[in-house]
Amino acid sequence: MNVDTILGDRNTRYFGVGYKNANYEIITLDQEESEAMVKVNFGDEVWSIKQGEARSPHLSTLDSVIISAMIVEQLLGPEKSADYYVSHFDIRAGGEPVELSKALKVDFTQNGNNFHFNILGMKINLSIRFGNHISNSDLGHESFLTQHLKQSELTIDGIDYLDQTSMAAVAVKQAEGNDYAGLGSKTNDNGFSIFEWLIIFSQIGEMLTYQLDNLDRDDCANL
Repeated sequence: MNVDTILGDRNTRYFGVGYKNANYEIITLDQEESEAMVKVNFGDEVWSIKQGEARSPHLSTLDSVIISAMIVEQLLGPEKSADYYVSHFDIRAGGEPVELSKALKVDFTQNGNNFHFNILGMKINLSIRFGNHISNSDLGHESFLTQHLKQSELTIDGIDYLDQTSMAAVAVKQAEGNDYAGLGSKTNDNGFSIFEWLIIFSQIGEMLTYQLDNLDRDDCANL
């Protein structure tokens, strides 16, 4: 089975295609106050569709990590950031959805190569390491953080439920061999970025939840 068979048409799902429509902007960044204002904008593009209706965008785990990495990149500067990659992150979601209708305040702290972010209750820990991956120092190239997800195609095939709480599957990626600039990403031998794995595992989590609770995506308050 393919992920679309279980979760529905990728063109209606945030983790199918919707995430590609996000545009990110750091409006202000105050290093002395350790805070920033950021904007996530989907314009008229699809974020998520359920029961035939477009849903209002809210901050996703993927958004929060990309925003955090963009702030780190700006703190490092364009040349230094090209020498580092995102090696780890973990996310703790807030209690309420964060709407994207206005700019978002981000508070952050730094301890060496480890950073902590709070985006209106969503908390992110992010670490970087020296030695770039999937990026280079050519400032003329597109930004890795904002562009590489738009230019790759991800899917999950060969899905087999082993029982109600486990499954086997194959993650598939198709991408052009583009060059990027700025802060890069840890990868495995198949070239998946750490951000792409978040997209893959988010969908696997949805499929396992629906299998365990016998639910349908249209009846759930997720992405």
